[in-house]
Amino acid sequence: MANKFYQQAGWYLWILLLLLLPFTSLPIAGKLLHSNMVAAPSIFPLAILILFWFLPSLLKIPLVSNSTPLIIFLCFAVISTLLSFWLPIPIQKNFSLLNNGIEAIATLIIGISFFMYPTQMRFTSQQMNVTIKIICLSFVMVFVWSIFQFCVESYFKEYPDWMFSIQEMISTSGNLYRGRITGLAFEPSWLAHQLNVFYIPFFLSATITQNSVFKHKILRIKFETLLLFFAAILLFLTKSRIGWLTFLVCVGFIYLHINKILARKIITLVNLKESKILVFSMNLALLFILFGMAFLGLFGLSKIDHRMENLFNIDFYKNNKILDITNEFVFAERILYWQTGWTIFNQFSITGVGPGNSGFFFEENLPAYAWNLDEPRELIFRNSYQGNIKNLWLRILAENGVTGFIFFTIWLLILWNAPNHRKPPGKSEEMKWIFFGKIAIIALVIEGFSIDTYALPYYWLALGLYSSSIQKNVTDSN
Repeated sequence: MANKFYQQAGWYLWILLLLLLPFTSLPIAGKLLHSNMVAAPSIFPLAILILFWFLPSLLKIPLVSNSTPLIIFLCFAVISTLLSFWLPIPIQKNFSLLNNGIEAIATLIIGISFFMYPTQMRFTSQQMNVTIKIICLSFVMVFVWSIFQFCVESYFKEYPDWMFSIQEMISTSGNLYRGRITGLAFEPSWLAHQLNVFYIPFFLSATITQNSVFKHKILRIKFETLLLFFAAILLFLTKSRIGWLTFLVCVGFIYLHINKILARKIITLVNLKESKILVFSMNLALLFILFGMAFLGLFGLSKIDHRMENLFNIDFYKNNKILDITNEFVFAERILYWQTGWTIFNQFSITGVGPGNSGFFFEENLPAYAWNLDEPRELIFRNSYQGNIKNLWLRILAENGVTGFIFFTIWLLILWNAPNHRKPPGKSEEMKWIFFGKIAIIALVIEGFSIDTYALPYYWLALGLYSSSIQKNVTDSN
Protein backbone atom coordinates (compact mmCIF):
# COMPACT_ATOMS: atom_id res chain seq x y z
CA MET A 1 0.00 0.00 0.00
CA ALA A 2 2.79 2.39 0.97
CA ASN A 3 4.70 1.50 -2.20
CA LYS A 4 1.63 2.24 -4.35
CA PHE A 5 1.16 5.62 -2.67
CA TYR A 6 4.87 6.35 -3.19
CA GLN A 7 4.61 5.60 -6.92
CA GLN A 8 1.43 7.63 -7.35
CA ALA A 9 2.95 10.61 -5.53
CA GLY A 10 5.93 10.55 -7.90
CA TRP A 11 3.62 10.33 -10.90
CA TYR A 12 1.49 13.28 -9.79
CA LEU A 13 4.61 15.37 -9.21
CA TRP A 14 5.73 14.51 -12.74
CA ILE A 15 2.37 15.70 -14.13
CA LEU A 16 2.66 18.91 -12.09
CA LEU A 17 6.14 19.48 -13.53
CA LEU A 18 4.79 19.15 -17.08
CA LEU A 19 1.88 21.50 -16.44
CA LEU A 20 4.24 24.17 -15.07
CA LEU A 21 6.58 24.02 -18.08
CA PRO A 22 5.07 26.97 -20.02
CA PHE A 23 6.00 29.36 -17.20
CA THR A 24 9.62 30.42 -17.72
CA SER A 25 9.80 33.04 -14.95
CA LEU A 26 6.96 32.89 -12.45
CA PRO A 27 7.37 35.73 -9.90
CA ILE A 28 6.76 33.45 -6.90
CA ALA A 29 9.45 31.09 -8.16
CA GLY A 30 11.71 34.07 -8.88
CA LYS A 31 11.57 35.17 -5.24
CA LEU A 32 12.41 31.68 -3.99
CA LEU A 33 15.18 31.19 -6.56
CA HIS A 34 16.47 34.79 -6.26
CA SER A 35 16.26 35.24 -10.02
CA ASN A 36 14.61 38.04 -11.99
CA MET A 37 14.73 36.22 -15.31
CA VAL A 38 14.84 32.41 -15.50
CA ALA A 39 12.62 31.18 -12.68
CA ALA A 40 10.83 28.08 -13.92
CA PRO A 41 8.41 26.81 -11.25
CA SER A 42 8.82 23.27 -12.64
CA ILE A 43 12.16 23.24 -10.79
CA PHE A 44 10.38 22.65 -7.47
CA PRO A 45 8.58 19.37 -8.31
CA LEU A 46 11.78 18.32 -10.12
CA ALA A 47 13.81 18.83 -6.93
CA ILE A 48 11.44 16.57 -4.96
CA LEU A 49 11.51 13.94 -7.72
CA ILE A 50 15.31 13.95 -7.81
CA LEU A 51 15.64 13.59 -4.03
CA PHE A 52 12.99 10.97 -3.36
CA TRP A 53 12.64 9.08 -6.64
CA PHE A 54 15.67 9.57 -8.89
CA LEU A 55 18.49 9.16 -6.36
CA PRO A 56 16.98 6.01 -4.77
CA SER A 57 16.55 4.54 -8.27
CA LEU A 58 20.33 4.67 -8.79
CA LEU A 59 20.65 1.94 -6.14
CA LYS A 60 18.64 -0.42 -8.36
CA ILE A 61 19.26 0.77 -11.93
CA PRO A 62 22.74 1.68 -13.28
CA LEU A 63 23.17 5.17 -14.72
CA VAL A 64 22.12 5.26 -18.38
CA SER A 65 25.18 5.36 -20.65
CA ASN A 66 23.82 8.33 -22.65
CA SER A 67 24.34 10.44 -19.54
CA THR A 68 28.08 9.73 -19.16
CA PRO A 69 29.47 12.56 -21.36
CA LEU A 70 27.09 14.99 -19.64
CA ILE A 71 28.29 13.93 -16.18
CA ILE A 72 31.88 14.37 -17.35
CA PHE A 73 30.95 17.82 -18.67
CA LEU A 74 29.52 18.71 -15.25
CA CYS A 75 32.65 17.45 -13.46
CA PHE A 76 34.86 19.45 -15.79
CA ALA A 77 32.68 22.53 -15.21
CA VAL A 78 33.36 22.17 -11.47
CA ILE A 79 37.10 21.83 -12.17
CA SER A 80 37.01 24.87 -14.44
CA THR A 81 35.27 26.83 -11.68
CA LEU A 82 37.98 25.89 -9.16
CA LEU A 83 40.75 26.78 -11.63
CA SER A 84 39.16 30.20 -12.21
CA PHE A 85 40.31 31.32 -8.72
CA TRP A 86 43.86 31.40 -10.12
CA LEU A 87 42.90 33.47 -13.18
CA PRO A 88 43.41 37.25 -13.45
CA ILE A 89 39.72 38.01 -12.94
CA PRO A 90 38.87 41.73 -13.33
CA ILE A 91 37.23 42.98 -10.14
CA GLN A 92 33.63 44.17 -10.50
CA LYS A 93 31.56 45.83 -7.82
CA ASN A 94 28.59 43.84 -6.49
CA PHE A 95 29.74 40.62 -8.19
CA SER A 96 31.49 37.73 -6.45
CA LEU A 97 33.57 35.10 -8.20
CA LEU A 98 32.46 32.50 -5.65
CA ASN A 99 28.78 33.38 -5.92
CA ASN A 100 28.93 33.38 -9.72
CA GLY A 101 30.53 29.95 -9.73
CA ILE A 102 28.05 28.43 -7.27
CA GLU A 103 25.07 29.87 -9.13
CA ALA A 104 26.35 28.68 -12.53
CA ILE A 105 27.07 25.13 -11.31
CA ALA A 106 23.70 24.97 -9.53
CA THR A 107 21.96 26.10 -12.73
CA LEU A 108 23.81 23.47 -14.75
CA ILE A 109 22.84 20.77 -12.24
CA ILE A 110 19.19 21.82 -12.52
CA GLY A 111 19.33 21.61 -16.31
CA ILE A 112 21.03 18.20 -16.25
CA SER A 113 18.44 17.00 -13.74
CA PHE A 114 15.66 17.77 -16.23
CA PHE A 115 17.49 15.46 -18.64
CA MET A 116 18.43 12.77 -16.15
CA TYR A 117 15.06 12.15 -14.52
CA PRO A 118 13.06 10.99 -17.58
CA THR A 119 16.17 9.24 -18.94
CA GLN A 120 16.65 7.15 -15.82
CA MET A 121 13.06 6.43 -14.76
CA ARG A 122 11.31 3.47 -16.37
CA PHE A 123 8.03 4.84 -17.69
CA THR A 124 5.52 2.43 -19.15
CA SER A 125 4.06 2.97 -22.63
CA GLN A 126 0.84 4.12 -21.00
CA GLN A 127 2.70 6.64 -18.84
CA MET A 128 4.55 7.98 -21.88
CA ASN A 129 1.25 8.46 -23.70
CA VAL A 130 -0.21 10.32 -20.71
CA THR A 131 2.97 12.42 -20.59
CA ILE A 132 2.42 13.50 -24.20
CA LYS A 133 -1.24 14.30 -23.48
CA ILE A 134 -0.24 16.50 -20.53
CA ILE A 135 2.34 18.25 -22.70
CA CYS A 136 -0.38 18.92 -25.30
CA LEU A 137 -2.60 20.30 -22.54
CA SER A 138 0.17 22.63 -21.37
CA PHE A 139 0.53 23.88 -24.95
CA VAL A 140 -3.20 24.60 -25.11
CA MET A 141 -2.71 26.88 -22.08
CA VAL A 142 0.04 28.71 -23.97
CA PHE A 143 -2.04 28.97 -27.13
CA VAL A 144 -5.14 30.38 -25.45
CA TRP A 145 -3.29 33.16 -23.62
CA SER A 146 -1.08 33.96 -26.63
CA ILE A 147 -3.97 34.25 -29.07
CA PHE A 148 -5.87 36.35 -26.57
CA GLN A 149 -2.87 38.73 -26.42
CA PHE A 150 -2.82 38.95 -30.21
CA CYS A 151 -6.56 39.58 -30.55
CA VAL A 152 -6.67 42.27 -27.85
CA GLU A 153 -3.64 44.11 -29.19
CA SER A 154 -4.86 43.86 -32.79
CA TYR A 155 -8.32 45.21 -31.96
CA PHE A 156 -7.51 47.90 -29.39
CA LYS A 157 -3.98 48.71 -30.69
CA GLU A 158 -2.76 48.50 -27.10
CA TYR A 159 -3.03 46.31 -24.02
CA PRO A 160 -5.37 47.25 -21.16
CA ASP A 161 -3.89 47.66 -17.69
CA TRP A 162 -5.53 44.51 -16.36
CA MET A 163 -3.63 42.41 -18.93
CA PHE A 164 -0.35 43.84 -17.67
CA SER A 165 -1.47 42.93 -14.15
CA ILE A 166 -2.07 39.33 -15.23
CA GLN A 167 1.27 39.21 -17.05
CA GLU A 168 2.99 40.45 -13.89
CA MET A 169 1.57 37.42 -12.08
CA ILE A 170 2.77 35.15 -14.89
CA SER A 171 6.24 36.54 -15.60
CA THR A 172 8.86 38.49 -13.69
CA SER A 173 9.18 40.86 -16.65
CA GLY A 174 5.47 41.70 -16.68
CA ASN A 175 5.95 42.91 -20.24
CA LEU A 176 3.58 42.69 -23.18
CA TYR A 177 5.09 43.62 -26.55
CA ARG A 178 3.47 45.64 -29.31
CA GLY A 179 3.08 43.47 -32.39
CA ARG A 180 4.57 40.39 -30.71
CA ILE A 181 3.12 37.72 -28.45
CA THR A 182 4.80 36.55 -25.26
CA GLY A 183 2.56 33.74 -24.08
CA LEU A 184 3.43 32.64 -20.57
CA ALA A 185 7.15 33.27 -21.13
CA PHE A 186 9.51 36.07 -20.09
CA GLU A 187 9.72 37.49 -23.63
CA PRO A 188 8.71 36.56 -27.21
CA SER A 189 12.04 34.92 -28.07
CA TRP A 190 11.68 32.60 -25.07
CA LEU A 191 8.23 31.58 -26.26
CA ALA A 192 9.74 30.83 -29.68
CA HIS A 193 12.46 28.80 -27.95
CA GLN A 194 10.04 26.59 -26.02
CA LEU A 195 7.95 26.08 -29.14
CA ASN A 196 10.91 25.07 -31.30
CA VAL A 197 12.82 22.76 -28.97
CA PHE A 198 9.90 21.19 -27.11
CA TYR A 199 6.36 21.51 -28.46
CA ILE A 200 6.94 21.57 -32.22
CA PRO A 201 9.20 18.46 -32.23
CA PHE A 202 6.37 16.54 -30.52
CA PHE A 203 3.70 17.71 -32.93
CA LEU A 204 5.86 17.49 -36.05
CA SER A 205 7.09 13.95 -35.34
CA ALA A 206 3.56 12.74 -34.58
CA THR A 207 2.33 14.30 -37.82
CA ILE A 208 5.07 12.77 -39.97
CA THR A 209 4.65 9.27 -38.54
CA GLN A 210 0.84 9.59 -38.22
CA ASN A 211 1.16 8.22 -34.69
CA SER A 212 -1.20 9.95 -32.29
CA VAL A 213 -1.89 9.37 -28.61
CA PHE A 214 -5.44 10.63 -29.13
CA LYS A 215 -8.11 8.29 -30.49
CA HIS A 216 -10.43 10.96 -31.84
CA LYS A 217 -9.79 13.36 -34.72
CA ILE A 218 -11.07 16.88 -35.33
CA LEU A 219 -12.42 17.29 -38.88
CA ARG A 220 -10.51 14.10 -39.74
CA ILE A 221 -7.26 15.76 -38.64
CA LYS A 222 -5.12 14.21 -35.94
CA PHE A 223 -4.96 16.34 -32.82
CA GLU A 224 -1.14 16.72 -32.89
CA THR A 225 -1.33 17.93 -36.51
CA LEU A 226 -3.81 20.57 -35.45
CA LEU A 227 -1.54 21.59 -32.58
CA LEU A 228 1.39 21.79 -35.02
CA PHE A 229 -0.59 24.28 -37.09
CA PHE A 230 -1.40 26.33 -33.97
CA ALA A 231 2.24 26.20 -32.82
CA ALA A 232 3.41 27.47 -36.22
CA ILE A 233 0.96 30.38 -35.90
CA LEU A 234 2.30 31.26 -32.46
CA LEU A 235 5.87 31.03 -33.71
CA PHE A 236 5.05 33.41 -36.54
CA LEU A 237 3.43 35.87 -34.11
CA THR A 238 6.49 35.93 -31.83
CA LYS A 239 8.42 37.57 -34.70
CA SER A 240 11.53 35.80 -33.45
CA ARG A 241 13.94 35.70 -36.37
CA ILE A 242 16.07 32.91 -34.94
CA GLY A 243 12.83 31.08 -34.14
CA TRP A 244 11.67 31.28 -37.74
CA LEU A 245 15.08 30.12 -38.97
CA THR A 246 15.01 27.17 -36.57
CA PHE A 247 11.59 26.10 -37.78
CA LEU A 248 12.67 26.39 -41.42
CA VAL A 249 15.72 24.17 -40.81
CA CYS A 250 13.59 21.56 -38.99
CA VAL A 251 11.08 21.51 -41.86
CA GLY A 252 14.03 21.19 -44.26
CA PHE A 253 15.21 18.12 -42.32
CA ILE A 254 11.76 16.54 -42.71
CA TYR A 255 11.71 17.36 -46.43
CA LEU A 256 15.12 15.72 -46.77
CA HIS A 257 13.86 12.56 -45.10
CA ILE A 258 10.78 12.41 -47.32
CA ASN A 259 12.99 12.98 -50.35
CA LYS A 260 15.17 9.99 -49.38
CA ILE A 261 12.14 7.72 -49.05
CA LEU A 262 10.80 8.77 -52.45
CA ALA A 263 14.24 8.30 -54.01
CA ARG A 264 14.46 4.72 -52.70
CA LYS A 265 11.04 3.90 -54.10
CA ILE A 266 11.99 5.33 -57.49
CA ILE A 267 15.17 3.28 -57.60
CA THR A 268 13.19 0.08 -57.03
CA LEU A 269 10.67 0.96 -59.76
CA VAL A 270 12.89 2.14 -62.63
CA ASN A 271 16.25 1.13 -64.09
CA LEU A 272 19.53 2.47 -62.70
CA LYS A 273 20.18 5.10 -65.38
CA GLU A 274 16.73 6.63 -65.17
CA SER A 275 16.70 6.50 -61.37
CA LYS A 276 19.90 8.57 -61.15
CA ILE A 277 18.34 11.30 -63.29
CA LEU A 278 15.13 11.25 -61.24
CA VAL A 279 16.94 11.31 -57.90
CA PHE A 280 19.12 14.21 -59.08
CA SER A 281 16.02 16.07 -60.23
CA MET A 282 14.32 15.45 -56.89
CA ASN A 283 17.33 16.73 -54.96
CA LEU A 284 17.49 19.80 -57.17
CA ALA A 285 13.76 20.38 -56.68
CA LEU A 286 14.20 20.01 -52.91
CA LEU A 287 16.96 22.61 -52.99
CA PHE A 288 14.74 25.05 -54.90
CA ILE A 289 11.86 24.42 -52.50
CA LEU A 290 14.04 25.19 -49.45
CA PHE A 291 15.50 28.31 -51.05
CA GLY A 292 12.02 29.37 -52.11
CA MET A 293 10.71 28.92 -48.57
CA ALA A 294 13.64 30.92 -47.21
CA PHE A 295 13.11 33.71 -49.75
CA LEU A 296 9.36 33.92 -49.12
CA GLY A 297 9.98 33.91 -45.37
CA LEU A 298 12.51 36.73 -45.60
CA PHE A 299 10.29 38.70 -47.97
CA GLY A 300 7.34 38.36 -45.62
CA LEU A 301 9.59 39.32 -42.70
CA SER A 302 10.66 42.50 -44.46
CA LYS A 303 6.98 43.51 -44.80
CA ILE A 304 5.82 42.89 -41.24
CA ASP A 305 8.92 43.52 -39.12
CA HIS A 306 10.27 47.08 -39.06
CA ARG A 307 13.70 45.72 -38.12
CA MET A 308 14.00 44.07 -41.55
CA GLU A 309 12.31 46.58 -43.84
CA ASN A 310 15.56 47.34 -45.70
CA LEU A 311 16.42 43.69 -46.28
CA PHE A 312 15.71 43.86 -50.03
CA ASN A 313 16.73 47.50 -50.48
CA ILE A 314 19.86 47.27 -52.66
CA ASP A 315 20.79 50.91 -52.13
CA PHE A 316 20.96 50.36 -48.38
CA TYR A 317 23.95 48.03 -48.71
CA LYS A 318 26.02 50.55 -50.68
CA ASN A 319 28.87 52.15 -48.71
CA ASN A 320 27.72 50.50 -45.47
CA LYS A 321 30.00 48.36 -43.32
CA ILE A 322 28.85 44.97 -42.03
CA LEU A 323 28.30 46.17 -38.46
CA ASP A 324 26.33 49.18 -39.73
CA ILE A 325 24.11 46.80 -41.69
CA THR A 326 23.56 44.48 -38.72
CA ASN A 327 22.83 47.52 -36.56
CA GLU A 328 20.09 48.57 -38.98
CA PHE A 329 18.61 45.08 -38.62
CA VAL A 330 18.84 45.41 -34.80
CA PHE A 331 21.30 42.54 -34.75
CA ALA A 332 24.64 44.27 -34.19
CA GLU A 333 24.55 43.80 -30.41
CA ARG A 334 24.29 40.04 -30.79
CA ILE A 335 27.23 39.96 -33.21
CA LEU A 336 29.31 42.05 -30.82
CA TYR A 337 28.44 39.83 -27.84
CA TRP A 338 29.38 36.75 -29.86
CA GLN A 339 32.66 38.39 -30.84
CA THR A 340 33.31 39.13 -27.17
CA GLY A 341 32.72 35.47 -26.28
CA TRP A 342 35.08 34.35 -29.02
CA THR A 343 37.77 36.74 -27.78
CA ILE A 344 37.45 35.39 -24.22
CA PHE A 345 37.71 31.84 -25.56
CA ASN A 346 40.90 32.69 -27.47
CA GLN A 347 42.47 33.95 -24.24
CA PHE A 348 41.50 30.89 -22.16
CA SER A 349 41.00 28.22 -24.79
CA ILE A 350 41.71 25.00 -22.84
CA THR A 351 39.66 25.23 -19.64
CA GLY A 352 37.84 28.54 -20.10
CA VAL A 353 37.22 31.16 -17.42
CA GLY A 354 34.80 29.00 -15.45
CA PRO A 355 30.98 28.77 -15.61
CA GLY A 356 29.32 32.13 -14.94
CA ASN A 357 32.58 34.10 -15.14
CA SER A 358 32.52 35.37 -18.73
CA GLY A 359 30.72 38.51 -17.50
CA PHE A 360 33.85 39.58 -15.60
CA PHE A 361 35.76 39.76 -18.89
CA PHE A 362 32.95 41.36 -20.87
CA GLU A 363 33.81 45.05 -20.62
CA GLU A 364 37.50 44.74 -21.50
CA ASN A 365 36.79 42.50 -24.52
CA LEU A 366 33.84 44.32 -26.08
CA PRO A 367 34.72 45.52 -29.62
CA ALA A 368 35.12 49.28 -29.99
CA TYR A 369 32.00 49.52 -32.14
CA ALA A 370 29.88 48.42 -29.15
CA TRP A 371 30.40 51.76 -27.41
CA ASN A 372 28.44 53.46 -30.19
CA LEU A 373 25.30 51.50 -29.28
CA ASP A 374 22.88 52.11 -26.44
CA GLU A 375 22.37 48.52 -25.30
CA PRO A 376 26.03 47.69 -24.53
CA ARG A 377 26.50 51.00 -22.69
CA GLU A 378 23.34 50.34 -20.69
CA LEU A 379 24.59 46.83 -19.94
CA ILE A 380 27.99 47.92 -18.66
CA PHE A 381 27.15 51.12 -16.78
CA ARG A 382 23.55 50.87 -15.57
CA ASN A 383 22.24 47.32 -15.40
CA SER A 384 22.47 45.29 -12.21
CA TYR A 385 23.59 42.14 -14.01
CA GLN A 386 26.72 41.18 -15.94
CA GLY A 387 27.02 40.94 -19.70
CA ASN A 388 26.21 37.61 -21.29
CA ILE A 389 27.34 36.17 -24.59
CA LYS A 390 23.80 35.26 -25.78
CA ASN A 391 25.15 32.21 -27.56
CA LEU A 392 25.20 28.81 -25.87
CA TRP A 393 28.04 27.43 -27.99
CA LEU A 394 30.33 30.43 -27.52
CA ARG A 395 29.47 30.51 -23.83
CA ILE A 396 30.57 26.87 -23.45
CA LEU A 397 33.80 27.65 -25.32
CA ALA A 398 34.50 30.78 -23.27
CA GLU A 399 33.60 29.35 -19.85
CA ASN A 400 34.54 25.66 -20.25
CA GLY A 401 37.15 25.87 -22.99
CA VAL A 402 37.52 23.51 -25.89
CA THR A 403 37.67 20.59 -23.44
CA GLY A 404 34.20 21.20 -22.06
CA PHE A 405 32.86 21.94 -25.53
CA ILE A 406 34.09 18.54 -26.75
CA PHE A 407 32.28 16.66 -23.96
CA PHE A 408 29.03 18.55 -24.56
CA THR A 409 29.26 17.92 -28.30
CA ILE A 410 29.99 14.22 -27.75
CA TRP A 411 26.83 13.99 -25.64
CA LEU A 412 24.71 15.44 -28.45
CA LEU A 413 26.39 13.22 -31.07
CA ILE A 414 25.74 10.11 -28.96
CA LEU A 415 22.08 11.04 -28.67
CA TRP A 416 21.86 11.74 -32.41
CA ASN A 417 23.45 8.41 -33.38
CA ALA A 418 21.86 6.27 -30.66
CA PRO A 419 19.00 4.96 -32.87
CA ASN A 420 21.59 3.74 -35.41
CA HIS A 421 22.87 1.16 -32.92
CA ARG A 422 19.45 -0.43 -32.48
CA LYS A 423 17.56 -2.74 -34.78
CA PRO A 424 15.57 -0.85 -37.44
CA PRO A 425 12.39 0.53 -35.85
CA GLY A 426 9.32 -1.40 -36.90
CA LYS A 427 6.61 0.69 -35.30
CA SER A 428 5.45 4.19 -36.07
CA GLU A 429 5.69 4.95 -32.33
CA GLU A 430 9.42 4.19 -32.37
CA MET A 431 9.90 6.32 -35.47
CA LYS A 432 7.96 9.13 -33.80
CA TRP A 433 10.43 9.25 -30.90
CA ILE A 434 13.42 9.09 -33.23
CA PHE A 435 12.07 12.00 -35.28
CA PHE A 436 11.22 13.88 -32.10
CA GLY A 437 14.77 13.59 -30.74
CA LYS A 438 16.50 14.51 -33.96
CA ILE A 439 14.24 17.52 -34.55
CA ALA A 440 14.83 18.66 -30.96
CA ILE A 441 18.62 18.38 -31.41
CA ILE A 442 18.52 20.35 -34.67
CA ALA A 443 16.36 23.00 -33.00
CA LEU A 444 18.79 23.21 -30.07
CA VAL A 445 21.76 23.70 -32.40
CA ILE A 446 20.09 26.68 -34.11
CA GLU A 447 18.42 28.12 -31.00
CA GLY A 448 21.79 27.88 -29.24
CA PHE A 449 22.86 30.92 -31.26
CA SER A 450 20.22 32.97 -29.43
CA ILE A 451 20.09 31.63 -25.85
CA ASP A 452 23.02 30.97 -23.53
CA THR A 453 21.42 29.65 -20.35
CA TYR A 454 21.32 26.16 -18.88
CA ALA A 455 18.27 27.07 -16.78
CA LEU A 456 15.55 26.86 -19.43
CA PRO A 457 14.29 23.27 -19.09
CA TYR A 458 12.90 22.67 -22.57
CA TYR A 459 15.86 21.21 -24.45
CA TRP A 460 17.00 19.23 -21.41
CA LEU A 461 13.58 17.66 -20.91
CA ALA A 462 13.02 17.04 -24.62
CA LEU A 463 16.32 15.19 -24.93
CA GLY A 464 15.63 13.34 -21.68
CA LEU A 465 12.34 11.95 -23.02
CA TYR A 466 14.04 11.06 -26.30
CA SER A 467 16.90 9.34 -24.45
CA SER A 468 14.40 7.40 -22.37
CA SER A 469 12.72 6.05 -25.48
CA ILE A 470 15.90 4.98 -27.28
CA GLN A 471 17.32 3.34 -24.14
CA LYS A 472 14.39 0.94 -24.14
CA ASN A 473 13.32 2.31 -20.78
CA VAL A 474 9.75 2.42 -22.02
CA THR A 475 8.15 -0.87 -21.09
CA ASP A 476 4.67 -2.03 -21.94
CA SER A 477 2.40 -1.95 -18.93
CA ASN A 478 0.78 -5.11 -20.15
